[in-house]
Parts: sequence; structure tokens; C-alpha cells
Amino acid sequence: MTRTKNLSVLLFSSLSVCVLVGCSSAKQDYEEVLTLQQATEQALQQTTDYDIKLKSCDDMMRVLDEFLKKHPQGEWSDVARTALQSWQSRKTALFSERSSLVDELGTRLRNRAIEAARSAHGMSNIETVDLESRDQRTEGNRILVTDVYAVRMKGAILRMHIFKLRVTTSGYIATDEKRIAVNERVNVQE
Repeated sequence: MTRTKNLSVLLFSSLSVCVLVGCSSAKQDYEEVLTLQQATEQALQQTTDYDIKLKSCDDMMRVLDEFLKKHPQGEWSDVARTALQSWQSRKTALFSERSSLVDELGTRLRNRAIEAARSAHGMSNIETVDLESRDQRTEGNRILVTDVYAVRMKGAILRMHIFKLRVTTSGYIATDEKRIAVNERVNVQE
């Protein structure tokens, strides 16, 4: 993973200097951009880390934008505009994919918090479930999420007893498999 990231940064740095400082023609400049695109494509295929993928898209969009500033007219600028739109679409798709996976995990974590609250006070009804905090970090090929919920419950029989619980749930997304898992262990505090 680190080797891929370092290779990507090295290729990006060396080729973008040539493009940004200047070669002799638009065609030669675009050939350098094309080489960088191919290297970036290979790096994207070798990683499952969404942060690296999104950063690579940003880098390519910046290089293409610089190319278009340097060469605003001509056939190569039309090709570069098309490539820029493609990278923008790819970035949007990656961001959307990551967001939907995190949203799905969030829904499962909320449901797990509700189950844990009901287990703690089986004769009570849940009134509210509020997300207090979320800790999200990436470790290797996993996005780890820990949610803390404030759960308010009221007694089902007499409706007099009010319980306020703090429920901590956690889970992860395996980005290489796009698999979501919720940890069975839940911390319930009254």
C-alpha cells in the first residue's frame, strides 16, 4: 500500500513538473499528461484506500486544469477537457460509493444501539435516539467507525420511569471487499 502511494507521488511529481514548467508543444505536454494518467490508473487499480483514490483524482484534475490554462485552444485542449470531465466523474462516483458505505454502516450501528437499549430495559419504550459523536478513521483497508448514541426511554407500564442511556457501538467497512460489519460488543451506560 505504501509502495503504491510513494510510486504514485513520485510519478505525479516528476511528470507534473514537466507539464507545468513547460515542454515545447501542446502535443508533447499532453503526452506527458497521458503518461501521468496511465500511471495514476495503475495506482488506482492497486489500492482500495478511498483517500488515496480521491487524492489521485484531485491530482489528475489539477494537472489537466494546468494543461488547459497553458493550452486553452486546440485539439489537445478538447481531449484534455474530456479527460478532466472523466476524472471529475470518477471522483464523484468514488466519493458517493464511500459515502453510501459509511451511511449503511451508520444505519446498522444505530439499529444495534436500539437493540442494546431494548435489552437493557425490556419493559420500556424508546422515545429518542440521537447521535452524540462519531469517530471515523482509516486503518489499512478498513474504515473504522465508532458511534455514541444518547437513548431516552420511558417505562412502558406506568410511563413514569425515564431512562437515559449512552450507547457506544462500532463497526468497520472492509474497502477491498466492500463488506460492512458491526461489532457485537456494545457499551451501555446509564
